[in-house]
Amino acid sequence: MQVFSLVFGASAEARLDLATEENGQLRIALSAEQRKIFGMLSAEEARDIDKSRKGVLCYQLPDSGISYWQAEPSAGWVEVKLSPFTQNVHHYALLMQTLFPGHNVREHAHNQLNEFFIITKGIARAALDGVEALCPKGTVIVIGRNVWHWWGNAGKENAQNFAVIDPPGVEGALALTGRLRVHGEAWPDNIVRNPETGRILHERYGFLIRQGSADAPA
Repeated sequence: MQVFSLVFGASAEARLDLATEENGQLRIALSAEQRKIFGMLSAEEARDIDKSRKGVLCYQLPDSGISYWQAEPSAGWVEVKLSPFTQNVHHYALLMQTLFPGHNVREHAHNQLNEFFIITKGIARAALDGVEALCPKGTVIVIGRNVWHWWGNAGKENAQNFAVIDPPGVEGALALTGRLRVHGEAWPDNIVRNPETGRILHERYGFLIRQGSADAPA
């Protein structure tokens, strides 16, 4: 079994300026005021915390989130696992994108967010600022702001990535430019790519699209 664990927000362990060395080991001892600044609770405080102060706790089985068909060349679908329009979360979003064999997401960049990909099914190929690599299942891809990137299915079966969006944005864009998908339905081959896709992605969601490319806004 393999489990992916993602931690959001800076933790006290990252503050090496607060650490002291004891017997060759770094140790961080925080005062009550420092713990309050970091939002840290003692074991007793955590045990007695009111439910209204707890964050979102949820789990989803495969193919159970709201999903949207995507037109060619990125033929496949996107499943939104967690986003501001599905749960009470506001600083990140989770989605899974599935591409059919031979299809890809066109090159673009983001000036408002970061993306973290984990290839969870199939074999993908991806490029960051023009450098390509084959990405088998389990590959982690970190995409910072303004980094040009694309990814595609390099295999003979569906390829899938699990994406963390920080802050949210991509999931809303794909929902807006896609078509609502009913779980279990066959691929509707009459999906036509919205001619306004490039403008929507650029103006509303901060996508960067190269001039002269198919989705470049006029």
